[in-house]
Amino acid sequence: MKGTLNIESMTKSSNKMVDGLDSQNGYFCLPLKVLGHSTCKLLSNHLDDPADIVTENGLTPDVFGLAELAGFDSSYVRRLASKPEKTIALLDAWSRKPDGTIGKLLTSLDTLGRLDCKTDITPSIGTYSQHVLFTMPVFI
Repeated sequence: MKGTLNIESMTKSSNKMVDGLDSQNGYFCLPLKVLGHSTCKLLSNHLDDPADIVTENGLTPDVFGLAELAGFDSSYVRRLASKPEKTIALLDAWSRKPDGTIGKLLTSLDTLGRLDCKTDITPSIGTYSQHVLFTMPVFI
């Protein structure tokens, strides 16, 4: 049918792109700090507006649901609500935690059903991650 989105096809396509990052290049273990400001801003554009719905797993598919999946407590989530760029603030705080990795971010976006975010940021993740991997010192 013309004009309808094929979610299943989009999911497979998005997952292929993300799986390629994981299986071929090992980017999943890289810290969130490798994400550029533009990528964080893009996520912020997608996630900062509070969602009016709750997913089947009881989370809102917005920055607040992402904060919960990242392990932040309810007092942090309340403080996050007062920030002008909530997602950027969350990513900054999350990047200081041991589980603040690209893999955890992508898995969390998947849990929230935010394939739109995964699809939009996957190309830049590859770009930033390659830059980091190629500029890291090699110890022999």
